[in-house]
Amino acid sequence: MACSTCGTSGGSSGGSCCKLKAMDVDTPLDNIANGDKNFCFSEITDQICESLANDEGIHPSATNQNSDCDDLSSLNDLATGSLHNALMTLNMCDVDAYKCWLDSLLSWQWNVDKAIICAICGIWEKIHCLDEKEKYLQCQIDKIKDILLSLVYGNVDTKGSYVVQQETPNLSVVVNKDGSFRYEWSDWNTAPNPWQELGHGVLTGKVNFTMAVNKDGGLDYHITSIHIGTITYTTKNAGWTGSEPRYYILVPADGTQRWTRSGTVNSSWSVNVNENYPFDHKGTITPNQESEIIAFMTWGADWSVDDKVKLQFKFINNNDTIDLDCPAPDCKVF
Repeated sequence: MACSTCGTSGGSSGGSCCKLKAMDVDTPLDNIANGDKNFCFSEITDQICESLANDEGIHPSATNQNSDCDDLSSLNDLATGSLHNALMTLNMCDVDAYKCWLDSLLSWQWNVDKAIICAICGIWEKIHCLDEKEKYLQCQIDKIKDILLSLVYGNVDTKGSYVVQQETPNLSVVVNKDGSFRYEWSDWNTAPNPWQELGHGVLTGKVNFTMAVNKDGGLDYHITSIHIGTITYTTKNAGWTGSEPRYYILVPADGTQRWTRSGTVNSSWSVNVNENYPFDHKGTITPNQESEIIAFMTWGADWSVDDKVKLQFKFINNNDTIDLDCPAPDCKVF
């Protein structure tokens, strides 16, 4: 292959027609050296790669370190300047010299690419570590939520119950955790066999109470009143001609009669009582203990066959222990 030169017939490419200016390679090398007069850059070693992965630059010192962005920029300037300056004096007709320059080009390209790869891999390691830490923090947040919910709800509980003292068929009683209750009963003609249902009634109400966990983990509770809502009766139109039942409510269960009515089983009726009857009962329960059973109301029906039921309520301090341990992330890049 023939060589064409812009200078002498001897093949030198150093003539004046290519007026190239040498690039500064001292400044980027000094920047990378980070004040170390003995530093000489040869290639991206494992130690340098680790520094780049930690965003500490190529050659951090005990007192100073560059960022990866600073040193990658300097390395790019050093590589470009070194190749450019070598190209200025390269004899393109000297195949060995050209091969040597190309090898230097590949070497510099490898070093720049390797430095970028080390920095990017370090970034991804941090991203994965942040993901682990985010999961760890979320675990801790969830534990804190568990503690707060436990203080408000989880550590404490309530339980309703009832005691049947006299009972007729179709009797149904429900006392819920929130204090609401529902009582259902039926009136019967007991002469025939089987008995004849004359009517069905429903009573609704609620135990009004407050409770809070104190600083010692005890549960302070206070029943303030018993609310009687509506009492509804639906007749079966049986044409009853005998005596009528009398219904009554006692608050507390063995206390004062708060409401009474003589029923009329041959007609349907509804009463909106809507009264809060005083019931001042309070106390404190230590952890892992329950209150006494509080009999707050009696419903009764006096007739040829009677219903009589005590409605009850109690408070429970479970004091559940919350596991605060979360698996810590393994990464240590921060």
